[in-house]
Amino acid sequence: MSERLAVTDEACVDDADQIIDVVEDVLGRHEVPSARAWLRQTLEIPGSWRVVRDRSASPGAVPSIVSIAACLPTPIRLGSVAIPAARVDFVATRASHRGRGHASSLVRELVADSDRRGDVVQLSDGLPYFYRQFGFGYALEAPGMVVLPRVATANVLGDSCAEGASITVRPAATTDIARLDRYVAKSSSGYDIAPGESPWDTWFEISSFGPGTDHLLVAESDGVLVGFTRAHLDSDDVLRVQASYADTSEVARLLHAALSGVGSAGLLALHCGNAVWRDHLAAQAPVMALPFGVSARVPNPVGLLRLLRPEFDRRLDSASVPEPDRNLRLSLFTSAIILEIRAGMIADARAASPSDDAASPEDVAIAPDWFPALVLGRWGAEEQTRRVDDAIAGAHSTTLNTLFPALNAHALVDL
Repeated sequence: MSERLAVTDEACVDDADQIIDVVEDVLGRHEVPSARAWLRQTLEIPGSWRVVRDRSASPGAVPSIVSIAACLPTPIRLGSVAIPAARVDFVATRASHRGRGHASSLVRELVADSDRRGDVVQLSDGLPYFYRQFGFGYALEAPGMVVLPRVATANVLGDSCAEGASITVRPAATTDIARLDRYVAKSSSGYDIAPGESPWDTWFEISSFGPGTDHLLVAESDGVLVGFTRAHLDSDDVLRVQASYADTSEVARLLHAALSGVGSAGLLALHCGNAVWRDHLAAQAPVMALPFGVSARVPNPVGLLRLLRPEFDRRLDSASVPEPDRNLRLSLFTSAIILEIRAGMIADARAASPSDDAASPEDVAIAPDWFPALVLGRWGAEEQTRRVDDAIAGAHSTTLNTLFPALNAHALVDL
């Protein structure tokens, strides 16, 4: 297929079947329920899905789709601040059309679409080297992973905890959504960074499309939710357990037993969820590191810092030494941002022209691809300036450490 016949285009409703064909061909049958649900929920959102069409067929024939990619709404929470965000997903090109730059073209156009929608952070858990060309930087460490042993599954339903209260583990229902939303929000409150509004409608649709591959389970005691887990069966027949929550160790044991009852070749679990579930995982097997974590792109750094002003104000108010009034200049080498600190608060964040000396001792300096790691607290400013050559605190290390501490991040993408 000649390059002029490879046309990138925004996907439309009529493309859904062909997109699913590409997903099944490239990513595997196990990803079809998820792709089908996300298509139904997001395909009509402008710029959420893009495709490459092969127009080399005879005149009048429907062009076949040979490459796809999506950039899906994925709001996140940093402290008390809700952040409009999106994640790149379902990047796939048929084997016969690889090596022609199709995936690169699609991702480049999708992040531009996401910029126009107003997403201030874009996420990817794909190969960091590939995404770096689009302005992504390695921003968050991934949670660890635990290989869970199988445990006895007898008497899971209606089992009793030590105190004698009956605990039932069952498939979640759409009537649980309001309670689940409150429960998960409360259970993830210990994280500085966590998913924002959960896509319950999409998750339930996925589980209905793929009842053998996707599982949403709740634990309930006397009508009260006391646990929740979400799991996906992959192409290797391994059950991948995403973030789970349990109010007690007994609930964690019962959820583990229920997951063991799902037919699979093994269990992998993200070391993520509330403290009780993480303690349960750590007691089962060593926590292993994933090969790489989450990359992020911030198309509008000034907009993100303005959005985070309530969180910055909270940090300044909690500082042991009050910050003097000053204009803190943050150099991004080719641009700059002024943070106006007045009366212990961020009065404004505004764009500024870059200085002649992009790394002046009077400036804080951070390369643009390391800016997401600074804001999302991958290490905290102090450790980042120690580790990274083009992250410089200048004369303002104390202020920088106050504004940009290390943060505790929940999993923002799935295992």
